[in-house]
Amino acid sequence: MRVVRSLSLDIHLNLAIENNLFLDSPEGERCLFLWRNSRSVVIGRYQNPWLECALGALRDDGVVLARRQSGGGAVWHDEGNLCFTFMGPRAGFSRDDNIALVAAALRDLGADASVNDRRDIMVGGRKVSGSAYREAAGRAFHHGTLLVEADLHALSRYLKSSVPLLSSRGVKSVRSPVANIRDTAPDADAAAIRAAIARRWAPGAAVESVGEEEAMENAGIAAFRARSASRDWVLGSSPPFVRLLEFEIEADAGKRETIALEAHVEGGRIAQAKPARDGVGSAPGRVTAEAAEALRGADYENTAMAAAAGGRAKQALERGDEPLARALESLARAAASIDL
Repeated sequence: MRVVRSLSLDIHLNLAIENNLFLDSPEGERCLFLWRNSRSVVIGRYQNPWLECALGALRDDGVVLARRQSGGGAVWHDEGNLCFTFMGPRAGFSRDDNIALVAAALRDLGADASVNDRRDIMVGGRKVSGSAYREAAGRAFHHGTLLVEADLHALSRYLKSSVPLLSSRGVKSVRSPVANIRDTAPDADAAAIRAAIARRWAPGAAVESVGEEEAMENAGIAAFRARSASRDWVLGSSPPFVRLLEFEIEADAGKRETIALEAHVEGGRIAQAKPARDGVGSAPGRVTAEAAEALRGADYENTAMAAAAGGRAKQALERGDEPLARALESLARAAASIDL
């Protein structure tokens, strides 16, 4: 039985190392992977980040958004977290045994840890760990996070969305009151918990460490990291949803009008945009129709939508349609700042 520790704090690289250990290990090998990340939000395989996260705040604050291969809900990671992954043959693999081992390791360090029926670890009635599961090629892994001394204010700030969607598919997170382990067990820092879990998993086993440079020399790990960090994976894998977009624009003679569109988003792009139902929006029908056509096919992001509207405005100006061009230029400015 192996115990492997990552020295990297790069969420995308750690997910790549995890994947490599999971799929490229010798048949029958069981492995415990222990890792930490810098500030990031990690969503489940089937989640909609626009529904789960404050994406604008993540972007403004330089927080990384990642999507993992397993299901489950959105979680906050920082250096005050410790992540664990149990891996092995699917036959005989037990999530209950894994999570019981982690809870026992926490109790070894003085934390009053228990496991609820969702396999969450609780301390003092509050959640300190959630986990998720994946199977592939006859193997299974079970990974989770431990809130050791995480920034819970950041967790509250980023794991929410104020954006109303008309409809959305995908798995929604189950919110629970959370706490840090060190709030009640001050000796249970990340290093102590890591050692306690390793002792219970494989007493006496040497801990293998893997650094960033060594990991990136593996072509499979490097390729998986690039995929993990790509827009196509992080945002493009999102389930379809519909959002009402309302843009306040400046029309002729300084008059303010509202363009209201239903944006049908698939794969992180606006597959279709159409005028909203009657009674929503005040812009002339011609302007609204042009706006819908401008945004169709654009990435569902501020810069891409603004560029699409600006390109349409340029075309209108080349045709000599100055009123429409002004309206679309105003749309471009509104698209650059709308809360997505």
